[in-house]
Amino acid sequence: MDRFKGKRVFVAGAGSGFGRRTAERFAEEGATDIYLVDILQDRLELVIEEIRKRGSSPISMCFDLADADKCGEAMAKALSEAPLDVLICTAAAVEEKRFINIELESWRRQLDVNLTAYFILGRDAARSMVKERSGVILFTSSTAALGHSLGFTPYCVTKAGEVSLMKSMAVELARS
Repeated sequence: MDRFKGKRVFVAGAGSGFGRRTAERFAEEGATDIYLVDILQDRLELVIEEIRKRGSSPISMCFDLADADKCGEAMAKALSEAPLDVLICTAAAVEEKRFINIELESWRRQLDVNLTAYFILGRDAARSMVKERSGVILFTSSTAALGHSLGFTPYCVTKAGEVSLMKSMAVELARS
């Protein structure tokens, strides 16, 4: 199980669910350094322990992905040490409210976490990966991108935006 031996991985949304399991799996597969981003330090502590048990080096970064500056700083820190091999964005902000009751603050937060953070992390990682001529960027989205669920307009819109962002990046980066 050394498919990713020596690889450096950055996981946004690593504190729970799919992000946590993805980080743990990369450790099982031999990844050396795993950057773990989440908004809650106590969740990160549990993941850090699991990553260490599997023989990898976890680098914890606790911050809110809605903060664009922190996203850029986190990626800059990761890239300052060596090129990344993999970027995975799995984080999501969601709030259930009927369309007419959505506050602008909630709309913006979901856009910032679910789309802007993916853009910043993806763009900055891609710049390095293009230069290195190597690397993989993976974004998780949702079936919500394909339709709509009552009470989840901002979430559905941002997930559709992620799909479009991924497609645009694939077209542009394939030529790099």
